[in-house]
Amino acid sequence: MLKNILSIVFTISVLQLFAQEEIVRKDGTVILVFPDGSWQPKLDNGTLRDGRDGQTYKTITIGKQVWMAENLNYQLPNSWVFDNDSKPEPAYGRLYTWDAAQRVCPSGWHLPGDNEWQTLMGNLGGKMIAGKKMKAASEDWKTNVPEKTEVIGFNALPAGSRLGYNESFEYKGVFGFFWSSTEFDSKTALRYYCFYGLDDLIRIQYDKNTAISVRCVKD
Repeated sequence: MLKNILSIVFTISVLQLFAQEEIVRKDGTVILVFPDGSWQPKLDNGTLRDGRDGQTYKTITIGKQVWMAENLNYQLPNSWVFDNDSKPEPAYGRLYTWDAAQRVCPSGWHLPGDNEWQTLMGNLGGKMIAGKKMKAASEDWKTNVPEKTEVIGFNALPAGSRLGYNESFEYKGVFGFFWSSTEFDSKTALRYYCFYGLDDLIRIQYDKNTAISVRCVKD
């Protein structure tokens, strides 16, 4: 009898610990608020089939935005796999120059602008924590690997880059870089990145001829 009572008490305590309240914000997005005061956007998962080559990608709805939850892997000029590997890892996708990134997303999807990245960042709790939540819970990140309970399913991987000025491949396992469609000046555009040693999502302008990862967002 005592054992049954203790089991019931334990179950109730666990349910209370993980209980969550749905709140609709003024912008119409839905967030889940936990007993400790922390929160995250309500998430929904789906898939996208690219009719051009038949590849299928996971997607994730964060707030009102629908994002690809995997790196784009469609081949076109001015895109590369890291180190020109003959047996690349599909999850890492291809690396695209900014000009190539402008036209690579499948029909019904587009390269996100700076404002759309800013919206994503806000939905994930701000710059200081968004990078950690976006990362894949994977040992591909050399250090500071997030727990599965700390990520949202965006699955950002440290795919590195191909530098424009010397055509070398760098930073795999260290940085996950993503283009925005927003031009900074004639030679650079805005990109966002996760770094293996930080929880931040960082925004900076960079050489358009450097090739980095692409995530598309639904029109």
